[in-house]
Amino acid sequence: MKKREPKSLLTLLPAILIVAVGAAFYLSGDGYYRYPCQDPENFTNPECQPPACLAAEDCTNMLIDLGETQ
Repeated sequence: MKKREPKSLLTLLPAILIVAVGAAFYLSGDGYYRYPCQDPENFTNPECQPPACLAAEDCTNMLIDLGETQ
């Protein structure tokens, strides 16, 4: 009977990375927002309202579609 060689770390690396990224998303809680003004809890914060957010273009209405018509 042939003896099985252990898998090298290089062949296991993709699986380890997938598990690590999945665990990071799972443990991060409610989710990740790239910009603070994308978080619904911050919609009414002064830094997410014009004119404070206009220079950086990170106003809530610029980052997400709120479904409002003008």
